[in-house]
Amino acid sequence: MVLIFSYQESSRLHYVLNHIFTQTLNIDYQITNNINIFRAFNGAKIYYGLSSQQEPFYIEAHKLLFETEIKEQTLDYQFVKDTPICFLSQNSDTLGFDVFAACFYFLSRYEEYLTSKRDNIGRFLPENAWASQHNCLDKALIDRWINILSKSLLTIFPSIEIKKRNIEFIPTYDIDIAFAYKNRSFWLTCGGLLKDIFRFEGKSFKSRLSVLFSEKQDPYDTFDYLLQLHERHHLKNTIFFFLLADKRNKYDKNIKVSNKNFRNLIAKVAQNNTVGIHASVQSADNCSELKKEIDELQLITGKQVRANRSHYLRFFLPETYNNLIDNGINKDFSMAYVSCQGFRAGTCSPFFFFDLKANKVTDLKIYPFFVMENALMKQVDEQQILASLKSYVDEVLLVGTTIITLFHNQSFACADGIDWKMIYENFLLYVTDKIKMNKKQE
Repeated sequence: MVLIFSYQESSRLHYVLNHIFTQTLNIDYQITNNINIFRAFNGAKIYYGLSSQQEPFYIEAHKLLFETEIKEQTLDYQFVKDTPICFLSQNSDTLGFDVFAACFYFLSRYEEYLTSKRDNIGRFLPENAWASQHNCLDKALIDRWINILSKSLLTIFPSIEIKKRNIEFIPTYDIDIAFAYKNRSFWLTCGGLLKDIFRFEGKSFKSRLSVLFSEKQDPYDTFDYLLQLHERHHLKNTIFFFLLADKRNKYDKNIKVSNKNFRNLIAKVAQNNTVGIHASVQSADNCSELKKEIDELQLITGKQVRANRSHYLRFFLPETYNNLIDNGINKDFSMAYVSCQGFRAGTCSPFFFFDLKANKVTDLKIYPFFVMENALMKQVDEQQILASLKSYVDEVLLVGTTIITLFHNQSFACADGIDWKMIYENFLLYVTDKIKMNKKQE
């Protein structure tokens, strides 16, 4: 157990201490504001305050965790080896920075409340992120900072027991459009054929007809391939997110929800896999639309839906997350960027959503990931893409936590000239081998 002295308590402080000690390091902790109890304690302890009082482990407290408003913060920084640290201490203390305030700032997505700059569909821009501006989006900063803290604790209090974190692999798939040609309305099918004709797309026209006349499999129907791949690699934590927008628009172009074959596909996948809602662009700020989509998925699968990933990763803080909570969702997988690689929240570890406006922690758990395959298409060389994916795995293994991938079913049709099947199969081999090696070292 770690005893922490703080001159005052707050919901922000409790939240970040729970994340660091209870959820990450698997260590019990207590907070006290009684200096006599603190000094009499013989075990591991941290003095979190404004002056050191000559304590062996002292963290100079930043005011962030004792505020209730949301305002601009100054993030001075420096590097410790290859890891940037911010919320630097003004006086000499154990770590040189307030690790609690730094972790809270990134976990709460504090910076996303401070700017009104958004892209054309209202998303926070990666270039406005502190980590992007300081060229460290590729680093799981929070997990690295917690490692710095744990190593310092072990140095000063060698009797403390810190368990090694287990590596978890969660492959996920977004099903925006389940079928390229089949199971579409008569008018959409006719429109597609006419488009092929007017654009002189002979190959696409022929392929479309071959699928429609059942001479070949629909190119987006890669589900059996994926299910067999999971079985081969003994993957158990797979999640498929299905888009079930009620109305078709510029962004939400899923197969019609009433289509029998589409519903049968969802039910089939749900038999041995977790199925989540892929909340439409329309429902990101519309609670009633979100409820309609979740209810429909639950009707199809006969199971409660507890996981979400927002389509186009379009969500608003705290509104979208509160809508998810109100509709029974307790896991969200939207925390990343569409246009680039990087740890949006500065971590690869799951964490609970802290509603900054209400100044309270919620029961919604956020599962951050590093990149979706669409962002990797800028790297036309397949080996470069594979190397990028491997570097992400290496970063996660460095801090010991959760690997989450995002692929789309249509990518495995390899219609964009990139052999995603080859890349993904090699990537899975790399991940599973690394996890096996990690377990042997335990």
